[in-house]
Amino acid sequence: MYAKTGGPPVWRKKLYMRNTPLHLCYPVMLWLWLMCSVLPVRAGRYMQDNGKVTVSADHVPMRDVFKVITKQTGYHFFYAASVLDTRQPVSVHAKDMPVENLLQQLFRGKGVAWSLEDKIILIRAAEPEVGVEHSPFTMMSGTVTDAAGVPLAGATVLVNGTRKGVTTDEEGRFLLDRMQAEVVLSVSYAGYVKQQVKWNGRTPMQIKLEQDIVNMTGVSIVSTGYQELPRERATGSFTKLDNDILNRKVSTGILDRLDGVTSGLLFDKRDPAAPKMQIRGLYTLTATIAQPLIVVDNFPYEGDINDINPNDVENITILKDAAAASIWGAKAGNGVIVITTKKGRFNQAPRVSFNTNITFVNKQDLFQLPLIPSSDFIDLEQSLFAQGAYNGALNSRNRPPVTPVVEILAKQRSGQLTEAEANAAINALRSQDVRNDFLRYVYRQGVNQQYAINVNGGTSKLKYYFSTGFDRDLSNLVGNNYQRITLRSDATWQATKRLQLQLGAQYTRHNNDNNSQGGFADNNYKLGTRVLPPYSSLADSKGNPLPLDYRYRGAYTDTAGHGLLMDWKYRPLQEMAENDNTSWTNIIIANIGAKYDLSKTLTAEVKYQYQHSDEGIRQFHNEQTFFTRDLVNRFTQIRNDSVIYIVPKGPILDQSNSRTDVHTVRAQLNWDKAWGARNKITAVAGTELRDAHTQGNIYRQFSGNVDLVNAYPVYLGGIANIPSNNDYTDQVDRFVSLYMNAAYTYNNSYTLSASARKDASNLFGVNTNRKGIPLWSAGLAWKASNQDCYHVTWLPYLNLRVTYGSSGNVNNSIAALTTLYKYDPSFQFTNLAYADIRSLANPDLRWEKVNTLNAGLDFALKGNILGGSIEYYRKRSVDVIGLQMLDLSTGLGAAFTNSADMSGQGIDVQLNIQPLNRGGFKWQSSLQFSYVTYRLTKYLLQPYTTGYVSTGANIFPIVGRNPYSLVSYRWAGLDPATGDPRGYVNKQVSKDYASLVQTPLSDQAIDGPALPPFFGNFLNTFSWKGLSLSTNITYRLGYYFRRNTIAYGPLFSTGNGHSDYLKRWQHPGDEQFTNVPSMIYPNPSASRDQFYTNSEITVEKGDHIRLDDIRLSYNFNKKADSRLFFSRLQLYTYITNLHVLIWKANKAGLDPDAPSGLPLPRSIAIGCRIDM
Repeated sequence: MYAKTGGPPVWRKKLYMRNTPLHLCYPVMLWLWLMCSVLPVRAGRYMQDNGKVTVSADHVPMRDVFKVITKQTGYHFFYAASVLDTRQPVSVHAKDMPVENLLQQLFRGKGVAWSLEDKIILIRAAEPEVGVEHSPFTMMSGTVTDAAGVPLAGATVLVNGTRKGVTTDEEGRFLLDRMQAEVVLSVSYAGYVKQQVKWNGRTPMQIKLEQDIVNMTGVSIVSTGYQELPRERATGSFTKLDNDILNRKVSTGILDRLDGVTSGLLFDKRDPAAPKMQIRGLYTLTATIAQPLIVVDNFPYEGDINDINPNDVENITILKDAAAASIWGAKAGNGVIVITTKKGRFNQAPRVSFNTNITFVNKQDLFQLPLIPSSDFIDLEQSLFAQGAYNGALNSRNRPPVTPVVEILAKQRSGQLTEAEANAAINALRSQDVRNDFLRYVYRQGVNQQYAINVNGGTSKLKYYFSTGFDRDLSNLVGNNYQRITLRSDATWQATKRLQLQLGAQYTRHNNDNNSQGGFADNNYKLGTRVLPPYSSLADSKGNPLPLDYRYRGAYTDTAGHGLLMDWKYRPLQEMAENDNTSWTNIIIANIGAKYDLSKTLTAEVKYQYQHSDEGIRQFHNEQTFFTRDLVNRFTQIRNDSVIYIVPKGPILDQSNSRTDVHTVRAQLNWDKAWGARNKITAVAGTELRDAHTQGNIYRQFSGNVDLVNAYPVYLGGIANIPSNNDYTDQVDRFVSLYMNAAYTYNNSYTLSASARKDASNLFGVNTNRKGIPLWSAGLAWKASNQDCYHVTWLPYLNLRVTYGSSGNVNNSIAALTTLYKYDPSFQFTNLAYADIRSLANPDLRWEKVNTLNAGLDFALKGNILGGSIEYYRKRSVDVIGLQMLDLSTGLGAAFTNSADMSGQGIDVQLNIQPLNRGGFKWQSSLQFSYVTYRLTKYLLQPYTTGYVSTGANIFPIVGRNPYSLVSYRWAGLDPATGDPRGYVNKQVSKDYASLVQTPLSDQAIDGPALPPFFGNFLNTFSWKGLSLSTNITYRLGYYFRRNTIAYGPLFSTGNGHSDYLKRWQHPGDEQFTNVPSMIYPNPSASRDQFYTNSEITVEKGDHIRLDDIRLSYNFNKKADSRLFFSRLQLYTYITNLHVLIWKANKAGLDPDAPSGLPLPRSIAIGCRIDM
């Protein structure tokens, strides 16, 4: 019989899909349904790809016959109305007739000629017969694409010297009638360099435009998540990253590809496992909400954004100021990242893109860790043993672990070993380094594989996109693996001339095997509270796992229970083999939308999205794992050689599950009107409802009945409850929003924008929801270069803009109602449930408000040599959540309220440079520079100001200072006589450590920010024909970090050492060469270590410039070799984590991104991308 504590028992490993509820298969079924329902439409169109047609028609318009031919063959007709009147009736009868024969029959006597190229039937006027004077006019056709061959729809093709011109269709095609050879065309497209092309009379033409890296900041289409608008008509601060820059890096997660490529966006890499982002600084005191809002295809994304397949992303727009982001209201205070995924196109033949790569990740170089060498560590242990340092552990009734050397010395002291035997055993350990075992058994070379394929296209009524992706990552840690599968579909149907319907679905599932015991220095390799000695071994010479005294002393576990207990030894390598720990995530996103054209200028649209995610963590502890054996043994009772198992023998299952369901519905009106030649207005207004419901539970199951209520004796003494690990959470977030955004442009020179949004939520207090104070913005842009009086020829483009407005942050960790916390299990002395009050009701709880002023300048020099943008901004956040003192009669000393303020300012610079473009060789550069500074200006609960030091790793509120400031004790050097560290008390040199660690903040050294106020990158791309080399140099300046060093107290008590031990002061005069204090045992004061390790002598400048990555690629395209079956093939390699510091300010030889000495391992990826 099993104890039921929250779910059904599961005692065997299961395939991933077996753990998946039936409803999680729905997205796969939906994706397959969309494939089946949409592809046949397209397939029917190209069904007879052999070029044969069956048709029977009498006296029908010729254009109807064209439609039949197109439907059966996929061939498109291209002609001018002046050449052929397709309304004339024709009669035609054919069965499986080759299309060439049918066309000859159809056009006989019509005075036209035709040609067939790439499924395009080009119809032109017939050449005159011999003896007849030839007309100098003929028809011109062509296609305009980008450098990769992607058609540019809407490109402008003008005939120089005339008023004649056309725009390209969805396929990038154009047609001009009655043209003469030798005419010159002017071809332009937003964001690309205008070309002058001379026509030699041959058709069709293939015109490729190069991206204009100088002017692209001023002309691209940007997305706010609610609307798309030309950058030139926007007043706000936008940065758009296109598909090329996003595909430059190789990674599983999309956000990894944003690091080091744009201004204003800083990645905090101090925790490599969980890097954080900042857009233009920090304006909240709650770290959990200090991240930008992530929007995917018009809706906020709930969950881990790295579950999005990067190969599905078309572009990313970063919204930095209020005019750009305030339409997102109370969630946009930290900026907004808008991700737009790929879509199909109307009237586009099916296109297939395939991308695959494999990344090899080196093992981490553990020998860069600053450890004390084994022999020196052993000498230290021998010295400490002689001074009685380990007597407490050796005599403790709790049997804590001791190191192998201490065990040997204890046996020598008790007479179990002779001095010679002890010395021989100890000397055998001096040459060992446990890092070798870690590199052999725990670490491996990581291998990450990525595969992605997508199909997109469209008919005149339907456009579609389908994709699937598979990622498989083998971690650097043996036993840890990651797999992800993604499916995505999107279809848009032009149901009527005015009505457009959209349907999309996405499914993601990723699985993790987490069977490693962790990396070097993980807690799973500790000896109780002691770190693993450097001379330890994980396996014998034959590779068999060796035990570590993980929780108890080996001499105790050898005899405990007289053989009646389960094996109580801990062998890390055996645990890796026994572990069965998995986690998984399923994500379903389904959306539907309808857009109706009420008039030529006004459209109405409704969108709905449902996002479901469920996550699970399963830890199956079989009977052979140390977790199970230890828990069973601890509660086992032995009476007269009989064994009573309070915790049943057998496997134990820990499982946690969470589920999130988000419903969002939006109704919106779009107005886009131009009147006269000078007036344009774009506006949106709408309402949005959002409901997010999250549930979670954690439970533990045993292999039999257990009593979780009563406390039981434990084997080592005392009583305790059996740990149950049960928990349950349930949270509902609801938002109701009204919003509007409008921009008016006059004479293509002046643009005025405004936006407003009002949010209400169950997270806010009742008074806040009633007041309804909107968040708003206003902006003005002036394109000076469009003025008639502007004649600066060397600066042909100049645009000035300024915006001001407000947005907000929502802190969902604070409740507007009274909250209780119930403890589990019951109180062990009374067996009664108990709880406490965590927060009081706050009817005025509201969002944190962030006000932003932004001024920008966009420019471009003549000849595409240099262009870019320069922006200055000021930000001020008010009503920031912070602690405030309460009357003690409330029962709480302080509460989180809207009581703090912050302010900041900065500069963003983006320069696009083209130093060289000659003879097929091109050098393009992009320089990003950012400066940001921010500080706390108001905080009602003053922090303690004596003895305060900070590493800058966490937010700590000091009025007038950066919340990430690094604060240290002032340093006065080492005592020449003793090597003791010295500081200042009341401006006098002192060794009174109790006073030194309590000096007021005014007497301490505020070294500076722990995050760089100056940062940016310099991206260079060198290309010649199909070969391209790209390098990215990043820099971070003006910040500090605290390096690790030796602390003698932890060294004595836990064995946690540092190689600075070898640099310690030992003799008078050493203070001239070292700042490491002398070692004294017993440690005279913990404050001595605290003072030294947190003094300004351990602070280093973080300023550095590094070569971040290198990418090399080669492109093959069909234009260069018509025999190729694909339109483009790209082979590429990408290398990152090079650890090449071009310059660094610190003299300690440390990488500021890895101050512990263990940088991320170097990786190299190779891959190919095929477009067909």
